[in-house]
Amino acid sequence: MNTDPKPDNPMFEAAAAGRALLVHLRQELIPPINVVIGYTEILREDAQRSGQGDVVFGVNQIRSAGKRLLTIVNNHLGSAKTATMRLDFDLNALCANLGDEMFPVIEELTEACELLINRQREQGRGQFVADLEKVQSAGERLRGAVAGFNDPSRRGVASRPVEARDFSTQIQNAIAIAPIKDRVVERGLLLIVDGDEVSRDLMARQLKRDGHEIAAASGADDALRLLRERNCDLALLDLMTAGVGDGRMIEQMKSDMALRDVPVIIVSALSELDSVVRCIEMGAEDYLAKPFNPVLLRAKISTHLEKKRLRDQERIDREKQNELLKELATANWELVETLDKLKATQEQLIVQEKLASLGALTAGVAHEIKNPLNFINNFAALSIELADELQSEINRHQEKLGDDATYIGEILGDLKQNAAKINEHGKRADSIVRSMLLHSGGQSGQWRQTDLNALLAEYVNLAYHGIRAQDNSFNLSIVSDYDPSIGSVNVVPQDLGRVFLNILNNACQAMNEKKKSAGDGFAPTLSVRTRKLDGQVEISIRDNGPGVPAAARDKLFNPFFTTKAPGQGTGLGLSISHDIVVKQHKGEIRLETEEGEFAEFVISVPSMAS
Repeated sequence: MNTDPKPDNPMFEAAAAGRALLVHLRQELIPPINVVIGYTEILREDAQRSGQGDVVFGVNQIRSAGKRLLTIVNNHLGSAKTATMRLDFDLNALCANLGDEMFPVIEELTEACELLINRQREQGRGQFVADLEKVQSAGERLRGAVAGFNDPSRRGVASRPVEARDFSTQIQNAIAIAPIKDRVVERGLLLIVDGDEVSRDLMARQLKRDGHEIAAASGADDALRLLRERNCDLALLDLMTAGVGDGRMIEQMKSDMALRDVPVIIVSALSELDSVVRCIEMGAEDYLAKPFNPVLLRAKISTHLEKKRLRDQERIDREKQNELLKELATANWELVETLDKLKATQEQLIVQEKLASLGALTAGVAHEIKNPLNFINNFAALSIELADELQSEINRHQEKLGDDATYIGEILGDLKQNAAKINEHGKRADSIVRSMLLHSGGQSGQWRQTDLNALLAEYVNLAYHGIRAQDNSFNLSIVSDYDPSIGSVNVVPQDLGRVFLNILNNACQAMNEKKKSAGDGFAPTLSVRTRKLDGQVEISIRDNGPGVPAAARDKLFNPFFTTKAPGQGTGLGLSISHDIVVKQHKGEIRLETEEGEFAEFVISVPSMAS
């Protein structure tokens, strides 16, 4: 038969409420007792140091009273006592017994304080009065608390019962307290968080005597601010302080990269078991029960400060190691980059040598073409002159020739027109040959006033006929919009012509490739435009080819970068073009493109019109 009390058993509920009240009673009594014992420890050491034996005797009496009060509270309200208490225990009898035992000791304590304070004042020695008054105030607080417990109408009840389980077992499972041993005492900046001002001051006084620097806060929000502002080495958190017992402060500390490594020691009465275990599970390093043993407190603080120092040193060493690895990686990257540059320079020298050979071959061919072309142009011009002279003679002998004069004149007009056409296209061929010679020379020409519209139109035709020579099935529409207000601009025409030719050749080749893949539905269109802007001349060359891929746009003007198939491009055309426009002419060249739709190069150079 199961005889365990049920949660809905009235006797069980009453007992649970009674035990919760006992926890509340202990929480009311322990802090002032802790103040009595703590301050008398400080007073005894100071009196011994100053040689005041009468003060040492009086303080020992007060300290003895505080110890007896702690024993009484533990006997009646300790966790072992409350855990084994009968369900039907008499709460009124317990409070009456507690009051009967504590009141005489409290009276002894307060009377001893009053006597010692008066003696100090009579002798004109007030150095211990302030601390003695704090002890006396703690005694009065105890008297009021005990009187309240014996009045049922004034008893407060805790918000929830505390589970009665063996405290030491759970704490030992959550933390391991390092054994006390002789060691170098670590000192640092300690943060004390306690809502009770007297308890906070007591702990601060004790820790300052050990050489620590102290920061204090009465709540979680102020404590978090101080942790961030002052770079504290360790935090001592009283469990009854707002924001600590519910784990909020520890949770915020452990989620903050700057605070997560600050050690946390929970300070609490033994009865606050669940909150202590929860805080330790959330990341608190250790626990200390009230009233705490100063030797144990000193040992725990020193242990955790030493651990923090070792962790900080480990982090610094790790950061230095990472910095060295980063420097090594940077050095390796620079070596790789230098090697790549050497390889690129070697390839560039090879390409330049090939280009020089090709330029020499082109120059030789152009020279060979130029000689017979000069004869064609000269004799065409001479034929026009001879035709004019012959027409003059026919006109002078028209009466003799009769009707034959008209027929001869028509034939002569046709001959003159043919000679003029030969002369016109011969000059055009001579201009192309002259451009070939300048382009193949590999050297920059002279600055001179140049008609940019004419220069661009010339290279548009040259590029078009060049692609037609490679693929006679390719045709395109050329849309030109030349601004006549540009006039002459001071440029190096042969160098700027290289830029136009590079871009125009790329545009024609791109449209030809798209034509092959898209078929008859695609109509290649090349648009060229010039405009005069404020102090600048803008040249736009746009094609409706496949555009430039996004991955290639940032590298388009890099030396040896090409989007063409291997063997079909050197990757130097746009790089050289960029240097000619930007470095030589102090202008700008940019790309506007949409993949699959168009590519447009926009060149701008200073106008400096004559």
